[in-house]
Formats: sequence, C-alpha cells, structure tokens
Amino acid sequence: MNRALLGLVVFGIAFIATPPDAPLAPNGQIDIVGSVLGVSALFLFNFVWNQAPVVGWPTPYEYILLIVSILCAATFVFWEARIAKEPVLPLSIWTRPSFGAIVAVVCLSLMGFGVFLWYLFLWNTNLRGYSLTATGASVAPFILTAGTMAVISAMLVSRVRVEIIMALGVCSIGIANILLATMPVQETYWAQVFPAIVIAGAGPDLLLTAAQVIASNAVRRAEQGVAGSLIGVVNTYALSTGLGFAGTVETYVNDHGRNVVKGYRGALYLGIGFCVLGLALNLLFVRMPADTKRGWDEDDLKEREVASTVVEEKTSNGV
Repeated sequence: MNRALLGLVVFGIAFIATPPDAPLAPNGQIDIVGSVLGVSALFLFNFVWNQAPVVGWPTPYEYILLIVSILCAATFVFWEARIAKEPVLPLSIWTRPSFGAIVAVVCLSLMGFGVFLWYLFLWNTNLRGYSLTATGASVAPFILTAGTMAVISAMLVSRVRVEIIMALGVCSIGIANILLATMPVQETYWAQVFPAIVIAGAGPDLLLTAAQVIASNAVRRAEQGVAGSLIGVVNTYALSTGLGFAGTVETYVNDHGRNVVKGYRGALYLGIGFCVLGLALNLLFVRMPADTKRGWDEDDLKEREVASTVVEEKTSNGV
C-alpha cells in the first residue's frame, strides 16, 4: 500500500511537471471501428487455434469463429483502405522498403521461439521429471545470453546490414528447436538442453532490436508510432498463436495421446519450419543497409514543421 501511494505521488508530480509534447495531428481522430475490427480478428483467430488442441476441430464453434475472424480481418482491411479518415493501421505502411518482410520474419521466428520454450518446459517436466524449481533453473542461462545480446545487437545495428542481423536471430531460434527435436527422451541437461537455451537466448534480441530500429527508419516520421506498435503486437501475438499451431500438430501426430514424444517432436519440427520459412523470406526480401542515419530526413522535417505551424496557429487564435 505504501509503495502504491509513493508511486502515485512520484508519477503524479512527474505528470504535472513534464511539459506536454506538441501533437503531430491536433485534429486527429480515434479509429474506433478499425480498432474493434482489428482486435476482434486477432483475438478470435488466436482463440480458435489455441482452443483447437483442447476441443478438436469438429467442434462447431471452432470453424465458425475461424470464419468470423477471417471476415473481421477482411472488413478491417476494407475499412482502413476505403472508409477510415484516420486509420489505426495505414495500409501505406506496407509499401515502405522491406517493412512487410520484416514483420513476417519477426512473426515466424517468434512463433518458433514460443514453440521452443513451451515444449522445453513440457519435455523437462513431463518426460524427465524435473520439478518446477529445476525447470525454472534450467533456463537461467537464457537470461545471461539475452542480456549480453541486447547490448551486442544494439552495437551491430549501425555496423551490419539488417538482413544479416535478422538471419542470425532466426538461425539461433531454429538451431535451438533442432537440438530439442532431435534429443533422446532421457539425457543429461548439458548435452543438448543447455546449448539450446544459450543459443536461443540470442534470437529474440537480435530480431527485435533490428526490427524496431529499422522499421522506425523505413517508415515516415508520422508512421513511426504505428510501426513500433505493430512490431510489439507481433512480438506477443506470435508467441501465443504459434503455440496454437504447434498444439494442433501435436494432437494429430501423437497417436491419440499414446505417443507423447512423437507429439512433442512434431510440434518442434513445426517450429523448425517456421524458422526456415522466416530465414527464406529474410534472405529474399529484406534489403536494408546498416542504420547509420542521424536525425530526420528532409521530408520528415517538413512534416514536423507543418505540425508545429498548425499548433502555433491554433494557440495564437485561442483554440
């Protein structure tokens, strides 16, 4: 309680003392319809795939909700392209250099990463009899690798082409999945689980650091918030949705629950497939130099000047 009150005081003072930023779009509107359609499509699609391994696809509401999610997505695209005055996701953002490919690579790779983590925990607890404490301790090396790679990836962005950084991240996750998918049921932790965890720790930081920085630079200044938010959404959404796909594969290949190992391996092979596809898209379609840009481009500066002029005019008119 005391901490909550202290936080209220500190953040309250900071809120009052910090001067507000000049809005880029003073007359902007919230795209409520687009937001509802987009969130509904994402939520229903995720729910369907994660529920399928539990109830099975013959359950009527499964395919009904899948159809509804697809209709919501199609309506969302139509609304954003033709009707929305201030779209929550401007479709023009997909025309920016390599942006769509970067989003696809991040999505596929993180689906593979989610599969790796989930089935690592299942393998250790269900097949090798690890306690929850031991399972948690087994992934401790991931923290060290991830922390180290967060620093290294930030340094690489200005020195190495983005497709190389992202390829390293995709390969890290793919190799980790291969190590798990091919290991025997019972084996010492140090043989394959430990190197898999160390290698996997490099993947997300390489991917997300490159994706966030390059995505921000690939789009116009007014689109940077949308680009960064979209990468963040893909980050969390891919982890969960990939598990829905993997769970479906596991259910259909584990001989009706009689061969648990076969089901786990099938899911991990899917994770490998995600990474292979992500690597192919990265090598074929992502083309961006190292991020050595300083400051804003001329077009971005003009946008900023226009926005500032609008704010000054409204202030002078007493609006």
